[in-house]
Amino acid sequence: MRRVLKWAAVVIVVVAVTGYGYWTWGRASGPDPTAVAQGQSIRIQPSVGPMEEVLTAVGSLEPLTKIEVLSRTSGVISEVAVQEGDWVEAGQLLVALDPTDLELAVTRARANLTSAQASLRKLLAGPSEAELLRRQNAVEQARLQVARLEVQVAQNRRLADQGAVAPTELAQLEQELALARQQLQLAEQELAELTQGPDPDDVEVAKAQV
Repeated sequence: MRRVLKWAAVVIVVVAVTGYGYWTWGRASGPDPTAVAQGQSIRIQPSVGPMEEVLTAVGSLEPLTKIEVLSRTSGVISEVAVQEGDWVEAGQLLVALDPTDLELAVTRARANLTSAQASLRKLLAGPSEAELLRRQNAVEQARLQVARLEVQVAQNRRLADQGAVAPTELAQLEQELALARQQLQLAEQELAELTQGPDPDDVEVAKAQV
């Protein structure tokens, strides 16, 4: 019985000491609730501890180097070889263009070049024997036509003076003679140009197209 009373007394003492210590620590470490409620000035004992610093800022990311990628030719993109955010190197394929339009353009350019080269060779080679003969025959035919009309006009003028030919008929023959003389002059000019060789200006134009 004495042991039970002894242990009970010990427990009571421990509880009393603990309660007093907690009450004393609360008064020393925090403000008095009664004083706070009454609006009185209180003193708080500062304590030393780690401080956390937080910095908030707004900005944007800018690359150190910007490279603008352009294509030398325009066209329809048939393939994209990279994706956004991929690392690329100089000379690496980025996109591929549909070659259909380019191939057609190359074909037309080659055809035009072949035609221009043929024209230049023909111009520098001069007239062929067949072409020269054709021009000479054209001049001869034009001269015969002029001679024939000159005879007819002379005869009809005499007849018109005698009243045997109407003035309108004579006027029509004279118009035909004037037209024949113009055609003869043109044929002679073309023959002269053919025998003189190519015009230097025409040669330069032909060379510029090659």
